Amino acid sequence: MSEDDDLRTYLNRATRRLQRHRAQEIRSELLGHIGARVEDFRLAGFSDAEALRRTLRELGEPGFVQGGMQRVYLWPGALRLSLLGALACGALVTLLNISALAQVQGYHPAFTPLPGPYTYVDTGSLRQELEKAGVQVQGPPDAPVFSLPGQGGAVLIDTGQGAIGQTDPSSTEAGAEKTAFVSRTLIRDYLSGRTFIDLNAVVAAAVRAGLDARVEGWLNPRLHLGTVTLALGTPEQPVDASSLYPVALAPLARTLGLAEARSARLDDVNVFSYHTLKVDAPAGTLYALVTPRRLSRGLGRGDVRVLAYDLAPVGPGGALEFRLPYELPYLELGDDPAALRAAAAWLGEQADITAYASAERPAPALLLRLNGQLSGQTYAVASQRGPSVGEQR
Repeated sequence: MSEDDDLRTYLNRATRRLQRHRAQEIRSELLGHIGARVEDFRLAGFSDAEALRRTLRELGEPGFVQGGMQRVYLWPGALRLSLLGALACGALVTLLNISALAQVQGYHPAFTPLPGPYTYVDTGSLRQELEKAGVQVQGPPDAPVFSLPGQGGAVLIDTGQGAIGQTDPSSTEAGAEKTAFVSRTLIRDYLSGRTFIDLNAVVAAAVRAGLDARVEGWLNPRLHLGTVTLALGTPEQPVDASSLYPVALAPLARTLGLAEARSARLDDVNVFSYHTLKVDAPAGTLYALVTPRRLSRGLGRGDVRVLAYDLAPVGPGGALEFRLPYELPYLELGDDPAALRAAAAWLGEQADITAYASAERPAPALLLRLNGQLSGQTYAVASQRGPSVGEQR
């Protein structure tokens, strides 16, 4: 059976016995989600056929998907249009039953979209917690705006959505009236009709607006935005702080001429270079190990140089256990960012990256002590110098 036949069979089964207009709507939306996820797998280096196979396996049985989609389409027309339009760029996820709790609830889709860190939280509970703290929340779900007490201007959260109802020019399907599927900032739980936003978009908006942003704790942390404090996560739907820290490292990446801060834990791989360091600091103190990296063709388009990093809290005996990309086993730690800037410049398209992070040419690295700040001065460079040889496994 060909790739086109596999997709056609899946869509036919997912829309079987539905009225024609309803089948067209669901088919169009599924095609958009499938196309977005297939592209994720292609970027990760999989063939077209394997990318489609993995995508359909993630979605699950067509009958199960059909049931979840129909529940969303049973909403009243106006509400359904706003819900579907706002989330037209969302990623299709496995359906989960989430308990209603007062705190900002976390959400864990069946896969982590590539590339980038995501900390998904329930939009309803986020709004409730913001309003309880005296924050005014306005605007549609795809472009919420909030105003904090004592804060001069409004804070616009950029979710990367197009206008609701905008036609996707790349689609040839009848009834394709949704926006292009290009964002992972908002996702939908089809079973409940609830929506979830990547908390990084909220933090980034607050930082752009000049607010002080700070995270306290690791599992189910507290997020401080100006004068407002949000309790993140619940025992049933936890949130961890790890994927919020790229915001804190982004200014350093830009200073070094790199595209972004990126953790190897987000690359959908299970082999790393493990680096163990020791520091004199209280248990639980958070550190980051950073070094320039050029992404392989499967993980980035063209010449993409990033600030590779990993986070680790201080463990017993002052030990720090870091997982960096597999191709970064040899590091030379120092305290001068200029060495990283020079390495970033060297990692151009003409560089022989097989020689990088080798015994002959170790990659320069910094050890950063993080202070929980996501804006302003977010770290201090630790006085750690010398080689580190990671164990590749």
